[in-house]
Amino acid sequence: MQGSIGTATATYMMIKSSKISWSGIKSLMLPAFIGAAIGTIAVQFINTDILSFIIPVVLLFIAVYFLISPSLTQNNEEPKLSSRKYKYGVIPLIGYYDGMFGPGTGSFFTLSGIACRGQDLLTSTAMAKPLNFSTNIASLIIFLLAGHVAWIVGILMMIGQIIGAWIGSHCLFKINPTYLRGVVVLMCSGMLIKYAHSMGWIDFI
Repeated sequence: MQGSIGTATATYMMIKSSKISWSGIKSLMLPAFIGAAIGTIAVQFINTDILSFIIPVVLLFIAVYFLISPSLTQNNEEPKLSSRKYKYGVIPLIGYYDGMFGPGTGSFFTLSGIACRGQDLLTSTAMAKPLNFSTNIASLIIFLLAGHVAWIVGILMMIGQIIGAWIGSHCLFKINPTYLRGVVVLMCSGMLIKYAHSMGWIDFI
């Protein structure tokens, strides 16, 4: 719920400022939506205890990749994957991941744009916003139908998402890509530490 409003705000800002083209992104949003819907349905039938082990691995992977990958600071390269394979293979797979697990989905969309389509970091980050919105709204619809939405917490978090998305969208194309990757590494590391503490794996006292 909170993710949907945050990515919706960011998407609106990206399109309004002409950082992304609606005609260029809309065809990718449906595969992302479908993948997330399937993933959200699937998570209703699995033992969610496994998420406690998968989530920290995912966060660690994203942090390490953004920290050491040299391609993130390079300019646009030749696409390594056709637009069709990217659209019908990679995008739904990431959408499925978001529907089932979630953390780091925006970063995965960003990484896929760089690794598969040869986009630069800033462009890929901007295009990740509407794709992430599609996956978030798909999951929200399924969770609403299943009655699994925490309304009070969700509404409070939506306020923070709107503020953060508005500020972040204004800063995205003004920030040095090196600093952007540093922010991603810092946030993933912080989330990993917070998650490990909440699970009782580490103790600060």
